[in-house]
This record gives sequence, C-alpha cells and structure tokens, in this order.
Amino acid sequence: MVLAMTHEEAVTDLARHFVQSYRQLPLMLFQVQMKFRDEPRPRAGLIRLREFLMKDAYSFHSDTESLDIFYDEMIAAYETFFQRCGVRALRVEADTGMMGGGVSHEFMVLSDGGEDTLLVCSHCGYAANREVAVAEKTRHDAKEVPFWQLYHGSEGQRIAVGIPQGRSVSEVKLARVLGIAETREVSPSEAGEAGFPVSGWFDGDLERDLKRCLDESNEISFVLDDTFVPGPETSATSKMYRTADVLAVGEEDKCFNCGEELAAMRGIEVGNIFKLGTYYSQSMQATYTDQGGASQPFVMGCYGIGITRMLASIIEDNHDEQGIVWPISVAPYRYHLVAIGNDDEVLQTAEELYRRLGSEQVLYDDRAATAGVKFHDADLLGLPYRLTVSRKSLSAGGIELRNRRSGDVRIIQAEDLADILATDL
Repeated sequence: MVLAMTHEEAVTDLARHFVQSYRQLPLMLFQVQMKFRDEPRPRAGLIRLREFLMKDAYSFHSDTESLDIFYDEMIAAYETFFQRCGVRALRVEADTGMMGGGVSHEFMVLSDGGEDTLLVCSHCGYAANREVAVAEKTRHDAKEVPFWQLYHGSEGQRIAVGIPQGRSVSEVKLARVLGIAETREVSPSEAGEAGFPVSGWFDGDLERDLKRCLDESNEISFVLDDTFVPGPETSATSKMYRTADVLAVGEEDKCFNCGEELAAMRGIEVGNIFKLGTYYSQSMQATYTDQGGASQPFVMGCYGIGITRMLASIIEDNHDEQGIVWPISVAPYRYHLVAIGNDDEVLQTAEELYRRLGSEQVLYDDRAATAGVKFHDADLLGLPYRLTVSRKSLSAGGIELRNRRSGDVRIIQAEDLADILATDL
C-alpha cells in the first residue's frame, strides 16, 4: 500500500500494459480516491489537509493536437461542473511545478481567505497566479544599477538575481528559468560569506564585480531580470549572466496583453489541469504503435478536482450573516422540516410530511426546542427550503414554505405539496 500524492506514475504504468495501438486512443481514465500530502501547515478546516478526497483523471493521446482538443473540452467540462456546484471559479494560468509538462491552469474560487494571490485584468480577461503572472514592463537601460539578491537552488546552487529596486523576485519563475524544482532567498549573513554584497548593491562596475564574485565562488549563477536591456558596452558582461523574466507581478503593474491595470485577488484552488506531454511516458517507456508501425510515447494530460476542498469553497461562496446558503444542486438535504409546538395535529402533519418526502430529502427537526432556536439553526445549516408546520400555518391553510436564499415565504396547501415540491422553486 502506498500513500500517494497523485497517480500519474500508476496510471501511466496501467496504460503501458493495456494500450498497444493508436486505435485505442484517445483514452481517459479517472478515479475518485483519497490523496495524501505531507502538508507542513494544515489549516482552515477543509481547505488544507494532509488527507483529502480528489477526483483525478488522466488522458492519453497519439499527438499534441489530440491533447489540445481534449484539454479544451476538459476546461469546458470543469467550468460547467463549478457552475452547477454554485461557485464562481476563475480559470488562471499556473505553474506546472513538480507535475512537469508545459501548460497548466488552476480553477480558483475567489475568497478573501484564499491562499493564492491572483492577478486579473478586468479589461481583457487575463488571469494568472502571481507565481507565474507576466506584466507590461518599463525597460531600464544598461546604465541603471540592479538590486541583487542571493538565492539557493534545490540542487545546491547559489543564484544571484538582479532586479529593479523596490521589486521582488518570483521564486517560481526563477526556478523555471534554471530548470530546477525550487529556489529560496538566503540570509544576509550567508550572502556575505559568499563574497556577495549584503546591501544588495555592487559599487556600479557590474562587469568587475561579477568577475570578482565568480573568481571567489564559481558556484554562483547570475540571472538579470529582463527589465534591464544590456547595451553594446555590456556585451562582454552579458555573457556572465542569463536574462529572463523573474519579477513577481503586483497591482502596481499593467496587463501584458492590453496595458490596463491589474487587480490582485485572493483565491482558493479547487481544480488544476496540466498538459503533461511526454514527461511521464518517455521516462517510463510507455508507448503505443502508430499507423506506420513505429513505437511512440503517449502524449498525456491530467486533471484534478479537490472534492473535500470544494465543500468549503461552496460555503465560502454561498453564505450570509445567518449561515450557509446551500445551492440546491449540492445541498445535503433539500428541505429542513420544522414542527413548532406539541399540538397533535401539528406533529401528525409533520410526521406524515416527513414520510412522504423521505429521509434522503428531508432533515426533520423534531426537538423540544423553541421556534426561535429551530429557525436560527435552520438558517445556520442553510438547506434550500424550510418547511414549517405549526398551529399558525395550519390555521392559514397549510404549511409554511420559506426559500433560504431569497427569504420568500408562502403558505402551501397540503394537497398541492407534491406538485409544488416536485419542481425547483
């Protein structure tokens, strides 16, 4: 038994044993299963756990064109799923991270309590996780001096990064540029020990100082953010470092596509999809036979939804001051039945109603509690409809029906109950 974070390797192994021909492609396999993560900081109820329920799917294709078509179909299916669950999920560009592959998107439910920062353009619709977001840049000429920070790479490297003063580095972008798993900023004392200026500033002669650092420690790699445009006089210096986009984007930046201002939002990740390409199939020698009889690696995609996290996200997106407001599509029960008082007719009517509707649809509150307590708890639990049987409702001709979301209240006749409740009110 293995506690798995995700199952790309297991499913790739399955495919290489049971799929031989291009005629069997495209193919998708999926499961709903518990996942394990060695999460150092479990928090926020169901949002971040070490064990959670996940729907994960894996697709196998003969070429990238087939994967591209299927990937777009999965985007549409996911968007429909989140809409039916009653949440507003925003699709954003994301880092592929340890999953590998070339393209990834996350589905985020906007929430002030979300763990991820998103950069969104309301004008053109661009949206990305801050880790990988890009923005329009003001270019600095070669005479301007970058601010340098020292980082450690996951494989033991030391990396010096030059950025404009007052800005910060996206460690995810930096890791992407270097082709490593992750990076982290080192302490000032460690930077000093490496012969690196603790202040973050060289004295202005970039070429001389880079050479000095390289002479003292050839383990340091230099990356200069591409806001700095090297001039002809720095052509020799530019051979010492790599130029790339490593800036963390913020609200002060403008959209790369249209130039409008970006807005920062917080989000809860509820879904993640990847174009894996041949990342797993090549390393695991998972192949199929193409039309010409040649052996080719599968082109793969993977697609996940955090089901446990969805419960919390639905509530985050559907609540008011009184409590939860469940969308009818995912509510644990459709009706909250409340009997008020000890009148025999009231109790008999409520019991009959409970039997008619069935225990799978109704949560029946038959406690010996006051009407106020029962109504308060009904609002807190937030089932779509509250049915109240009381002497007052019976005197008015039937049963009180209250819509939890709209607050609308009306009396319905007992004989009309089946027809009324058969539809979504």
